[in-house]
Amino acid sequence: QGGQPAFSFGSATYSVAENGGSVSVEVRLSSPVATSATIEYATGDGTATAGSDYTATSGTLTFAPGETSKTFLVPILDDAPDEADETISLTLQNATGALLGTPATATVTIIDDDPNVQIASAVYSATEGAGVITANVIMSTAPSQQVTVDYALSSGTATVGDDYVDATGTLTFAPGETQKNVQITIQDDALDEDDETFTLTLSNPTNAQLGTISSAIMTIVDDDPSPTVQFENASYTAAEDAGSMTANVLLSVASSRPITVSYATADGTATAGSDYTAASGTLIFAPGETSRAVQINISEDALHEADETVMLVLSNPVNATLGSVNPATLTIMDNDAAPAVQLGSSDFVANEASASATISVVLSASAGQTVTVDVMPGGGSATAESDYVGGAITAQFAPGETIQFVTLTLIDDSMDEVDETVQLALSNANGAELG
Repeated sequence: QGGQPAFSFGSATYSVAENGGSVSVEVRLSSPVATSATIEYATGDGTATAGSDYTATSGTLTFAPGETSKTFLVPILDDAPDEADETISLTLQNATGALLGTPATATVTIIDDDPNVQIASAVYSATEGAGVITANVIMSTAPSQQVTVDYALSSGTATVGDDYVDATGTLTFAPGETQKNVQITIQDDALDEDDETFTLTLSNPTNAQLGTISSAIMTIVDDDPSPTVQFENASYTAAEDAGSMTANVLLSVASSRPITVSYATADGTATAGSDYTAASGTLIFAPGETSRAVQINISEDALHEADETVMLVLSNPVNATLGSVNPATLTIMDNDAAPAVQLGSSDFVANEASASATISVVLSASAGQTVTVDVMPGGGSATAESDYVGGAITAQFAPGETIQFVTLTLIDDSMDEVDETVQLALSNANGAELG
């Protein structure tokens, strides 16, 4: 060829995406020409088909003196079917003013824009008792060739083995298929807990590309009721000298959530500060715990008194509801002996004209409750209703008192007589023993 200018393609191969619109093809001269030179070009089917995959193109390029490069465009047609990459043949021919060099043929490869494969939704949910969560994996268009994609699960707040069964695998779409399902087994339990999540992820597609939703959050919706929180018993007893007592607070079932409940004491017939120490606070149940205890300190005294009560009250539960055994009653059992009650003297003297006789009644020790006793006159040389008014006279001691006085009404008469006596006896003691 002796160094004469020659036509050739700029490259033996070209490529373009199916949705690229067109491909630019370069034709070169090996050296400038002194006068104009022309070359014809044409496209031809390889595996691609003119009219459906590209637009057939032909023409003549004219190189003016000094020019060494020209281009022409081959329009590419985008279609919906998923298909293999396809080729177009390019040919140079009928050169004038220059030789035909190499390469005089070239190939354009149309790279198919693969369909998308993705999860149909970014979120799925199912109640814990449903047993399964199903996710749909879809193709953007029906594939013309087999498509595969891997899937796997990863834990979020849900725990593999406890809340769901791990699953990995590969989905295979036959030509024309557009949907596959991934079914994940979820585990039911009796725990009240927050809704829990794990993630489904797609990867490694073949003959397709991942769409925008390549992972989805799977939510297990808890279906277990909140536990109840209440006292173990509706009533408790403790001896006054026990020092303290413990009341258990129970959950009906374990929970995976932390649970709190407030507690407080309130006076029944017992008085905070003298009979017991007021108590209040918050009980905290860690996940899985079902029992907590409230301790009440009891104060001992030397007073004989009735058994007394303290109210134990729960309130303000968090992640639980109050049960029926609330409030509870604590009874403090008195352990002090009853005091003795007796007349203040073995002899009392009164003048008939004074109209009454004052009689003292005493307790051996103060009591923590009201004490009563009847003073009954009768017998002796005096006569009831002639010398004195008969019938029982009641002495009443308030808590803490140790002496009371009662009055025996005397009847003054005009008779001159010897001194007379009335015998006094105690009976019907309440809150004390007869001395």
